[in-house]
Amino acid sequence: MNNPHALRFYLVLPVFEISKLINVDYNYLFTILAPVLIYIAASCINKVVYYIAALTTKKQRLMSFSLIFSILCLVSFFMNGRIIFAILAASILLYISFFWKNLALSSIVFLFFLGLFFSSVSSGTLIVYLISFALTLFYYLLRIDVKMRVIILLSFVLFYVCIYPLLSMMFFKNVDFYGGGLTGFIQMLDHGFGAILVNDYGVVVKIYFSLIVLMSCFFIIAIFIIYKWLRLFMMLIFVALTGGLFGYSTMMMVIPSITALMCFCFICSLKLFHKSILM
Repeated sequence: MNNPHALRFYLVLPVFEISKLINVDYNYLFTILAPVLIYIAASCINKVVYYIAALTTKKQRLMSFSLIFSILCLVSFFMNGRIIFAILAASILLYISFFWKNLALSSIVFLFFLGLFFSSVSSGTLIVYLISFALTLFYYLLRIDVKMRVIILLSFVLFYVCIYPLLSMMFFKNVDFYGGGLTGFIQMLDHGFGAILVNDYGVVVKIYFSLIVLMSCFFIIAIFIIYKWLRLFMMLIFVALTGGLFGYSTMMMVIPSITALMCFCFICSLKLFHKSILM
């Protein structure tokens, strides 16, 4: 695979082929496809929410799903259409992360490759997806049988070795586009909110930005250590935000985790103050 955009091409190829076959504009087909992708993403996120929030009734689950679906639809109006694929990939990854113990190995492998395919919409989202999955994998490897741990670890190490040439091609293509070498790597920050560090926004702004990032890292680490059930969220959020330094579209991978936490807080507040609504 010599073309770094090959996966991205195959991702949208069915839409173009169907467009030719039925003689309908591909933009119209994508307009129809987008709500379907959002629905699937919302379903994955909702399963995580009613798992951690212990939602027991259909009314609670429907309310949770409606809120998540509305948030994703609202967000989709303000972003590049292709990022819907990345959000779906992050939603699948979030689902895998929380239901790892309940899924068969074959299901995990299938969902992993499905999410990988959707994340290939950009090099940044693909890299964030792979790093996030690797962290999730290691998180669970420490909690399973040693023999199975070795088999799974070797399998995924082999996979990462096989996919390394593609990742390397994608990464250095971006670096070369921005000038190559260390300079090109630093200039890549200009594509995301890391632009604050490389552009002339003034020393004060850069100091405040650095302090906010530093405090956020300490906050995430503290939650990771204190609240065990939030660890998976914090890992996914941290990786996505780090990727966001190099691209705003990559940062959108954080949306499923943030949406799930927002919905969880909302449901918990209703349980405390408006129990009748959820009954």
